Amino acid sequence: MSEALRTRLLRADLEVPCPQCHYPLWIQLVEVTVQSFVRCPCCYSLIRLQDATGTAHTAGAVIEQQLRSALKGFS
Repeated sequence: MSEALRTRLLRADLEVPCPQCHYPLWIQLVEVTVQSFVRCPCCYSLIRLQDATGTAHTAGAVIEQQLRSALKGFS
């Protein structure tokens, strides 16, 4: 996977609800990967972005594998 594609994937915006007040928050996948904290602008709760399954760390590799598999017959 090219570095530009990885960067775009990690910088992709995701909408998630605040666990306290359900206000929609916009975060980036890279924030989940590094398990950073964000503050809800509505209720001011401090929220740790936690990847319990570790899938944010492996998302790039999974996507790359799927793309290679899909494009295998085209080269």
